[in-house]
Amino acid sequence: MNIMIYNVNTASKYMKPIITIVTPSYNQGQYIERTIQSILVQEGDFYIDYIIQDGGSKDGTLRIINKYQNLLKENCDQVKIKNLTYFVSKHDKFKYNKCLGISYRWSSKKDDGQVDALLKGFDKSQGNIFNWLNSDDVFFNERVFETIITLFNKNSKLDLITADGNLIDKNDKIIGQMIIPKINLNELIYLDYHVLQPSTFITRYLYQNNKKYLDKNMKCAFDALFYTHIFKSKTQYVKLKKILSCYRFYPEIKTLSLSDTRYKEQMKITLSVSLNPFLILLSGIYRYLEIVLKPKIQNRYFQSFFNFFKKFSYLVVTGQSDRIYE
Repeated sequence: MNIMIYNVNTASKYMKPIITIVTPSYNQGQYIERTIQSILVQEGDFYIDYIIQDGGSKDGTLRIINKYQNLLKENCDQVKIKNLTYFVSKHDKFKYNKCLGISYRWSSKKDDGQVDALLKGFDKSQGNIFNWLNSDDVFFNERVFETIITLFNKNSKLDLITADGNLIDKNDKIIGQMIIPKINLNELIYLDYHVLQPSTFITRYLYQNNKKYLDKNMKCAFDALFYTHIFKSKTQYVKLKKILSCYRFYPEIKTLSLSDTRYKEQMKITLSVSLNPFLILLSGIYRYLEIVLKPKIQNRYFQSFFNFFKKFSYLVVTGQSDRIYE
């Protein structure tokens, strides 16, 4: 296949926004096809730099990754931009690649976990807007990237856009929603982590200044550490009242299966950013009840006590007895 080469310094047509998506992956063959599809269907006036960083999957993951690479090769021309090959759709009938072009890159070899995969992926990125989409999550519809690009173009001072999301089960059925009216730093530090990572997009500049907070030693709460420090630095951001992603919620996810680890890591974050011993103690009790005990104790007496303690904790930490609303 012929590869067309364009000089981006003279061809203004190819100086459009590039959005980088990194998908860390390991043995998620059951779900990754939907993840890939939700990226390839994005429509708008931008390029997608898509990087799948696989940790050496032994299931059907690589077959699925190759399937979509071959589909792009069969239905697209290849265009060289900034020393990177982008697939540009040949015809309107192709159901994917409705943007200006997609760079589809992947590698599969043993790594040191999810954070290591993310760092390796972003280190070879070309985009000016970043997001990571785990290999079991999906974007909500084909207009997500267009929404994000439009907002960043309207406000050059923005470094972060975050939004809401659906919770879906193993079969893509919606089982709930994560609606966050307002990001509150104290709530992040002491109570509930409430930044929905797949619905959050950041600039390259913000990533470069904060990637030191992506801790390879963390298994569950590394995104909480990353975004807590970002919001602590008074980043210019917008909380968008839209559903942008679907977060897959099922018993095997780390959020549920590694509850003890998540509790310890959340408290490590609190200790790293707070010097208030009373609020640290309150946070430790609240999070132990919420993260460790609540999933295990199914009786109304515990639930009643937890609801009371939650209202008390929120009142002390935020001044209101529930999540911060505008």
